[in-house]
Amino acid sequence: MDSIFDKLPWDGQRAKPPFWMSMPLDSLIVCFDPNTLLALELEFKRNSGLPLEFPLTVDPMCAYPLPEVGLLAGDEPLARKIINLEWFDHPVAWLRGDILKPHSFNSPAENDQERIEFDVEIALRIALQLEVSGFYQSKNGIWIPLSDRLGIDLADPFDVARIQAWQAGEPDSVFDSFDIGAEISDLLPIDEAIVATQDTIGYALLASGAIAAYRLAEDVERFIDEQNTSMLATQAISVVDLGWDFCHAFLTDSETDAWEAMNSALVLMTDGDALSTETALQFLNTALPILRRIAQDNDDMVDEAYHVIAEIRASIRDAQGVGEE
Repeated sequence: MDSIFDKLPWDGQRAKPPFWMSMPLDSLIVCFDPNTLLALELEFKRNSGLPLEFPLTVDPMCAYPLPEVGLLAGDEPLARKIINLEWFDHPVAWLRGDILKPHSFNSPAENDQERIEFDVEIALRIALQLEVSGFYQSKNGIWIPLSDRLGIDLADPFDVARIQAWQAGEPDSVFDSFDIGAEISDLLPIDEAIVATQDTIGYALLASGAIAAYRLAEDVERFIDEQNTSMLATQAISVVDLGWDFCHAFLTDSETDAWEAMNSALVLMTDGDALSTETALQFLNTALPILRRIAQDNDDMVDEAYHVIAEIRASIRDAQGVGEE
């Protein structure tokens, strides 16, 4: 059977250098390193010109930041907000609408009862769709620019002025209707992607959560030992945020209460407030035994889960041979 990649118009797509990443990813499917995911979020915002406080979906099921998914997903693409126009034609900038929203399906884990996707499932589904469609080339670690599809040349002053006018609110028949999600879903339909997601999500959550817990515990031990007072507040906030994002599914009731208390304390902080050294150390000492427990409790199962994800990643990279230089 022909590869779905044979349907993609690869010719002419290589003229523009790949969108720069300090850490090219060998796959979008599941992130095992919390610090990498955080770094890529900040890097995407810095490179595209989005404000640091701009809301994105940062979920370990997808190793790259996405527009907001789920019930908060909108029909306006990130491209409308991007300041650095070199990133205007990035595929993530043109994800909008249907591909980001939750879809109904019959859950095999719940006796085929109908429900809608959770946000974590949407993030994994989109990661699968972006790779299988070839818009992220995991084999080469690059994103495919969309300038040809948009019919623009970012070096052309006329096109730059057209983009700026659209970003300022002027209508544009191409930009207003352009939806890369529709093309992605033609290549890997949403219903098929949901089935693949359900087959994968259990392994993905186990592998990412357990490995992240182990790595975060190592970080916390180092932070406590070093006690760099100029960095402790930042380190503690990062551990609280990343630990929740990656590991909340593994928390016991009492651990959830402890972690939510830390989250609430951070939410209640106002602009200009600083986390004291004492509170930062308290947070780190609260997080450490929880992270250690998660890593230890799942040690026996994490190898199998990791290898399942690794095989899925490898099969997609092999299929992307058509994109080789």
